[in-house]
Parts: sequence; structure tokens; C-alpha cells
Amino acid sequence: MSDVSLPLNIDDADLYPGMKELPFAKYCWTSMTFSLVNIDLVKSMQKLAALATSSSPSSSPSEEVRAQIINETRAQIEERLQHCNPVIPQHRMTLLCSRFLLRKLDFIARQQWLSLQHPGPREDFATEENLIEALEILEPRLVGEDDMLKQFAWAKKAYPQYHVVMYILWYLCIKPKGPSVDRAWAAIETHFSREQFEELTSGFGSKSAVLTALRAKAVSAREGIQTQIPGGVARNSDEDLSLGAREGPSVGGIVPTHQLGDIGSEEFHFDIGNDEWPNWATLAQGFQPDGQALPIVFWQ
Repeated sequence: MSDVSLPLNIDDADLYPGMKELPFAKYCWTSMTFSLVNIDLVKSMQKLAALATSSSPSSSPSEEVRAQIINETRAQIEERLQHCNPVIPQHRMTLLCSRFLLRKLDFIARQQWLSLQHPGPREDFATEENLIEALEILEPRLVGEDDMLKQFAWAKKAYPQYHVVMYILWYLCIKPKGPSVDRAWAAIETHFSREQFEELTSGFGSKSAVLTALRAKAVSAREGIQTQIPGGVARNSDEDLSLGAREGPSVGGIVPTHQLGDIGSEEFHFDIGNDEWPNWATLAQGFQPDGQALPIVFWQ
């Protein structure tokens, strides 16, 4: 516990040498607004983690408790965002990223809660509703460019998505057929071609290895379904890695070392051929916020 107060919602220009007392917090957007939103999100995560670690299979926390924490956080964040003007680029970025991060936290935390309450078959988590929600979270950052936000394009590349992409790939491993599978593959191929193997993300490390291995397994599962279709013709590897994803893993469960950035696949021992790998409950329980090396990090 700490009794340190939250930073004031002020600009750097409000502080100067020789000032006798701190200024009052502003009721408008400042360069601290998004940092305060991130603090709200982290505090929410801490509450959820404390409840999860103190629970047991016989007394798992209810969904109502989790939803209440998320709703309280949402109300607090929206109060901070009410002074943002969407026609000003910095304000617009704060609005979009704050709501995006909150929705992502809500989605992953809900999966964690489900795994605590119902440690059942993996198919319980691979639902059409969950897949559509994951796609709705991911797709806006993949399609189109906002002219007002071009100056922040570097941050989008420096902080590629992990958790939501991980769920979509895991779903495709478990259920290679379904009404939204083509939509999911389109999102994955766009992600891999635009973000996953960008020069700026070459040090994405173990996260990149997990996504690469998951994609290899999903490709293999899709090919397996195609070969089972009477008269169907499975696409070859070049066709399967279209839309720039040719730079991704090869088909058949082999993860090329050169696709894992600065790490080697032997470090992780991914058994792509094992039907029990990956376990979504294990992946979801390992959720941690993406690293923030900068004071204000957008699009993480």
C-alpha cells in the first residue's frame, strides 16, 4: 500500500522553479490525462488480480464483482475523457486509446474469470461471441488510417497487439471452421503483414514467438480441415501465407528461428503438434499490461 497521491492533471508548463505551492488540477485535457487513465487501468487490474489470487475453485469471485470493478473504472475514465476534443489530434488519440485499452482489459479479464469459475473444456472459451468481440477490438487499428493521427503512426508499430491476437489465433487452432473464420484470418494476415514483423518489433521476444507458433498451428489446423473436404483442394504454403503473411511461419508446425526476432524457437519448446497446446486458461491467466517505456504510450 502507498499513501502517495496521484499526479495532478496539469501540464509541465504549470510547474516552475521557485513556486511556493502546487497548482490546482485542471478540468481539461492535459499532457497527464492519458497517464492518469493508464493509472486507472492498472489499479483496476490490481483489484482484479487480488480477487483472483485470493479465490479458490470452490469460492471463485462472481462475474458481478468483476463487472462492477470494470464499470467503476469506465466511469472514472470517461470522466477524465469528457474534456477531450476529438478534432485535436492529441485529444483524439487519448479518447481512442483509452477506450480501446479498457475494452481489451474487460475482454481478457472476463476470460480469466470464466476460467476461474468454469475450469471446463477449452471449447467453452472458443465461442462465436468471444471471437466477434475480439475482432471488434482488433480490427479498427488494422483497417484504414486516420489522417489526424498520422504523427502517432510510430507508436502503433512499436507496440503491436498481443493479447487479443493471441485469443483469435487460439480460437482458429481450436475451431478452424465457423461463420467468422474468414474474417478472423483476414485480421490475422493484416496484423502479421503490418505489425508483427516490422523492424521496430524485432525485439518483441517471447510474445512474438508465441504468436508465431500459434499461427503455425492455426495454419496447420486449417489445412487439415481443407483436406477433409470431399473434392477440396488444400492451398499450398505460398497461397496460405498471402497478404504479406508469407513472412510468417511455414506450414506444418515448424517455426523458423529467423522469424522470432532476436530469440530462438528452441528456447520455448512449443509442441505445436500437441492437441493440448495451447491451453487458453493458462494463456489468459498470464495476462499482463504491455510494457510502457514512454511517459505517454498510445496504441499498446
